[in-house]
Amino acid sequence: MLIPSLQLKIKNTWVGLYNYRHGLHIGHYSLSMRLTAWEASWDIFIQHPWTGVGEADLKSAMNEWYDQRNTHPDARISESHNQWLQLLATNGIIGVLLLFIYIFGWHKLTFHQPLAKAWLMCVFLALLFESMLEVQSGMCFLSVAPVLSTLIGDEE
Repeated sequence: MLIPSLQLKIKNTWVGLYNYRHGLHIGHYSLSMRLTAWEASWDIFIQHPWTGVGEADLKSAMNEWYDQRNTHPDARISESHNQWLQLLATNGIIGVLLLFIYIFGWHKLTFHQPLAKAWLMCVFLALLFESMLEVQSGMCFLSVAPVLSTLIGDEE
């Protein structure tokens, strides 16, 4: 038997997914709100593929997308909750390429270090479910981990 709070989370996830897939009111279900934000971000990127709409205009672009689809104001998220989609919507292909250059450029220098491999895996997973570059803790994670790994240096 599952813990009651876990049962509720599973139930809410299924209800949110069902509502999203069938075009029903998505309410305050985390998954359906996130899927809607992902869809909005993707559509915004498709409209502005090379440079995106810019950081300052993402919220208004998402609200415009929500308005066109009559999304209830309580069910709107003003960010993508996925850094890759957020970068595509705000900075386009150019922004994503610059992030790849940063991550893989640093990673190539320290590829032989286990900490670097673990950091890269964590970064890619975290960027799928949160817009880490939009919060201070995410910026710290993305900037401090490479510095620490470099300072640890080669153990050979």
